Amino acid sequence: TVWWFCDRNPPHAKLYEKIEKAPLTTVLNNRALWALVALRVLTDPVNFFLLQWQPGYMQEVLGLSLIETGKVLWIPPLAAYLLIIPIAAFSDRLIHRGMTPLQSRIRLMQATALIGPALMLPAFFADVPITIFALLLGQITITTWLFMSNIAVADQFAKQGIGIALGVS
Repeated sequence: TVWWFCDRNPPHAKLYEKIEKAPLTTVLNNRALWALVALRVLTDPVNFFLLQWQPGYMQEVLGLSLIETGKVLWIPPLAAYLLIIPIAAFSDRLIHRGMTPLQSRIRLMQATALIGPALMLPAFFADVPITIFALLLGQITITTWLFMSNIAVADQFAKQGIGIALGVS
């Protein structure tokens, strides 16, 4: 906060001077944006279900108390948020190797979608470590999708209409 008040000439300020306002129709007619919106429509309900389902499953099926549930249920989201840093760095490496930014983001989203079915493991093994591991893999998938889809929108609309595009997505 102090930096924001003290720095009157940030290096990125000149980037925004040349941005032109995009017509709403230009942004809304972009097929890539609507593909990302469709993907989010399909994946966001899974995320919200997973967040609501975890504590009940840990208590009702695995027999953990509320305190025991709280002691282990913080692990998957924290680990996923720490792992998004190397995942995003890998996305940058793919771009450096010649992929377009959008291709790089989509490739990582596809790759992490392959580990999503690991969320079915608790149905076969009523075990706390296996459940935590499955939830970790699910959180990695969800976190990667959320981050990469927003970055992909920013890549597509870097020059104009980014606010509208992020609002739609």
